[in-house]
This record gives sequence, structure tokens and C-alpha cells, in this order.
Amino acid sequence: MLQPEKLGTIKKEVIALDPDLIVVVAFSKLIPADLIDLPKYGSINVHPSLLPKYRGASVINAPILNGDKESGVTIMKMDAGLDTGPILTQNKIVVEQRETAGSLYEKLSEMSAKLLVSTLKKYINGEIQPIQQDHNQATYAKELKKSDGKIHWGKPADEIERLVRGMHPWPGTFTKASFTRKKQKYDYHLKITEVDPAPVDALPFKVGEVFEYGNRMAVQCGDGALVINKLQPEGKKEMKSEEFLCGNSEIIGTILH
Repeated sequence: MLQPEKLGTIKKEVIALDPDLIVVVAFSKLIPADLIDLPKYGSINVHPSLLPKYRGASVINAPILNGDKESGVTIMKMDAGLDTGPILTQNKIVVEQRETAGSLYEKLSEMSAKLLVSTLKKYINGEIQPIQQDHNQATYAKELKKSDGKIHWGKPADEIERLVRGMHPWPGTFTKASFTRKKQKYDYHLKITEVDPAPVDALPFKVGEVFEYGNRMAVQCGDGALVINKLQPEGKKEMKSEEFLCGNSEIIGTILH
């Protein structure tokens, strides 16, 4: 198995191996056509989405961010395009209500390994005929950056809830809080790691305003409100929101930004 940072460093090595088949898993760079077409049986890619939906980079995060009910794995024969090759097999999986990008990654990884083995046997034996993708149905998932995890509280609560799950564990979602305690100003960079999956009905608070819901911290959104189960202040360990409130009750009534 080869894990190159740059293809140029192993191109000669691959050619020297004279492989019958190349399998590509979790490699984000385009592979040149001369390498793809080198093996007798071509090159096979394991892609963690139901192609042609979600070609590109953050394809595990995308179904959670967009509220899809299902995701899956595609085993495809590679061509020179970005996830454009013909499909050999696919398997679907239900996206659960509390699914995070991390938990979905684990499920798809396990599914991929099993599907790849069974697919390769059938493909090499001529029992599978590649099916061309419908390129008119193609969608793309952009590469995520840390800045994409900033929470904009003016958005609907259900959309923010999906953002928290879809960006966990990386790049994560964050917000900032400022409040005064005993005439001293405190600024917090808070990573929001878990919220309730069912948003609270709209309440008479300003957008971004923090209030107490039960013993937990909650925030008013553009439509509805979210109860925060867990958060992580910068430089500290993850904690329950009620634990954070015990030492930072002054945050109640402030506006997160």
C-alpha cells in the first residue's frame, strides 16, 4: 500500500510494479490518465457518497449538513475526471438523527471494506458491467475550512444543529462570548460540540442571546432556539453546558457572536 503526499514521488514505483489493478482510497488529488489506465483492469476508487451526488472533498459531511436521510459508498472505475467514472456497485446507509461526520465516517469505512472485497471479485470475474453516471445529476461538496465552522445564530435552529453534527469532530463549530464579572471583562472562544437534536420553539429573546433552559445553556436562533449539551472553551477540556454555567453564570443574557 502506498500513501504518497505527491504522485510524482511514486509514479516510477507504480509503473515498475506493473499492477493488474489499482485501488484508490481517500486520496484527494487527481491522478493522471496514464497511471489510471496502466493496470490491466484499470483503477478503482472507493468513494464515500452515492455518486453522482457529492463529488469532491467533504462528501461525508455534506449529507448531514444538508439534512439527507441517507448516504453510502460507491465503488467506481476511475477516469481522468473528479469522481466522474462509471459505477461498479453502491451501498446505502441511513443517516441517523444524532449522526455526526465522525460516526458516519466509521460506518462508511466499515461498509467500504466489505463492499470493496465483494466488488473486486465480481468485477475481475466479469460479473459486473460499469454503469456510466448521469452527469446532469452531479453535485459537489467543497473542501471545508475551519472558518466554515463559525455559527451564525441568525440562521434557523435546525440548520445550526446540522452544522454542529456535520462539522464534528473536524473542523468543529464555534462561537464567541463576552461578559463582565466583577468589573473584569472575559472573552471566550467556545467550541460547540453537541446540541439537542430537537430545537426549542421560538422564545422572546434576541438572536444569539444566551438563556438557561432547565440547567443547561441555550441560545436563541433566527428561527427557534438550541439547547447546548456540550461545549469546549479554548484551552480547556470539553464539558457539559451546565458545568460551564456553574462558573460562568454571567453569560446568561449576553449575545453570542
